[in-house]
Amino acid sequence: MQKGKVAIYMCCYNHEKYVAEAIESIINQTYTNWELWMANDGSEDDSARIMASYQNEKIHFYNFEKNTKLVGAQRFLLEKIKQSDCEYVSGTASDDKWKIDRLQKEIDVMKEQQEYAACFSWDELIFEGENEAESYRFVSNYSHQANRSRYDWLHRYVLADNCMNACSVLMKKDIFFELGGYNQYFIGIGDFRLWLRTVMKYPIYVVQEPLVYYRRHATNISRPTLQSVLMNFSEFYVVKYQFFKNVSKHDFYRSFFRELIYVQDDSETSFCADKLFFMITAFAIAGECDQIAINMWLDNADNTEMMEDLEDRYSLDNVFFTEYKKNKGLSSLALHKFGKTDLLDSKRKGLIEVFLSLYGENKITEKNMSSFSWNSLYKLAEIVVIDNIGKELFERIKKYFFSYRMQILDGKNKHTIHILCDVDQKNEAVELARELSEDNKVYLSFVRKHDDYHANDCKDDGNDISDVEYVNLYDKSNNSILFDYELGIEPDIMYYIGCLGDGYECTDMIRGYGINVSHMAMINKTAFSNESTLRVLNLILDSVEYL
Repeated sequence: MQKGKVAIYMCCYNHEKYVAEAIESIINQTYTNWELWMANDGSEDDSARIMASYQNEKIHFYNFEKNTKLVGAQRFLLEKIKQSDCEYVSGTASDDKWKIDRLQKEIDVMKEQQEYAACFSWDELIFEGENEAESYRFVSNYSHQANRSRYDWLHRYVLADNCMNACSVLMKKDIFFELGGYNQYFIGIGDFRLWLRTVMKYPIYVVQEPLVYYRRHATNISRPTLQSVLMNFSEFYVVKYQFFKNVSKHDFYRSFFRELIYVQDDSETSFCADKLFFMITAFAIAGECDQIAINMWLDNADNTEMMEDLEDRYSLDNVFFTEYKKNKGLSSLALHKFGKTDLLDSKRKGLIEVFLSLYGENKITEKNMSSFSWNSLYKLAEIVVIDNIGKELFERIKKYFFSYRMQILDGKNKHTIHILCDVDQKNEAVELARELSEDNKVYLSFVRKHDDYHANDCKDDGNDISDVEYVNLYDKSNNSILFDYELGIEPDIMYYIGCLGDGYECTDMIRGYGINVSHMAMINKTAFSNESTLRVLNLILDSVEYL
């Protein structure tokens, strides 16, 4: 393998108007350690002649007389690249183009941060005519994504869909082929399938500027039409069904705690029940996950323990699923086909509805309360703050949970306390940790805003701490900070100092802890751009002070 060498592939069909510009944008890159494999896929215009004129020792051209719909041509190019000595793979479309420093900026990221499997960038749209611009007016910045942890990328891809431009990615070649590469039989969402498979194992990075131009015109393959939407629906179904069948228990709970009622336990039947609950409640509109939920429920038709667990945890029984089968998934397609749309039930069971049912039926007791997460209380507080309803009920449930936590604390002579502190508040946190250590087991961790981890060696943050047990929370392999349970720590109290607000992962992670854990905080109000989030935290936390 030649270190740093990039293999670029490009297929072309009837793009005589654009293909020269696409090739020139590669030739003109400031980064020069690359080879280009390109194929004319049976074009009926002058594309083949234009492409052939660029052949040299770095540019390899292949001409397919008949159109293969990308399947044959691209598979051929990828086989060539698989056998090459390149370290990275990058694809481009024959109607798009790159900015001159695109490769250099992405190579710099990949060299500096070895843990990333791939580096993406934002794109900039080029429109061929006013009609094209109008049809994309709502999504022109779709690729302008912030960097996320691996878990938050899983969350984004599963709950939404593709948000990255395939022509912007630079990927390690060995990982590209390990994950199956770009499978052209998934002609609509082959890129999405690869990105989802990638973040199931590896972190990725997004350069926060446009490095590629994405051209929109009347003959785009990815142009949204009724036919392409229906095709993508079928492909999304397969990809997401495979995801829910294969996702690990750890990744599921770590990625989707914002949509769950329970924390992770050791039970496989509970895991299966929680996945079904997620599919039924987490999606705002009908889609492929309705049929996936039906399939997975029927897959477990002989699993009596799982069926009982599903009913016990969520009151979701055969009566519920019988109605669900009538109105969701393939059933909804049949009703559309026969013009019976008036029979469609558009109502969806929600997390709060299920949680309040459990509370109203007295199914949340001291015996099982530690299995519930803070997320339901957080979502109830959001309703109080945003919709200005339900305050009395919220206060009653909050008091119920608070009393339970106080019983736990009162029953222990020594508490386990984990202090999380913004690195700039280090001195205050160390002083507090030393004071609390006299009577308790205390852990201390310094945290940063998520974007700051990329630019800093965070192993050094706690090097000068000697008389307090320091725990480095940053997990470089997943580009995230760790929950205490991932470290084997069982805290009674989480204490946050200046590390709640915009950009801090622990702001959301509060929701993923068991309701048996107390949360206290010293908050900087200016760290919140959204006042509602600050008000929600004020409502749910056991103790709040202001810096």
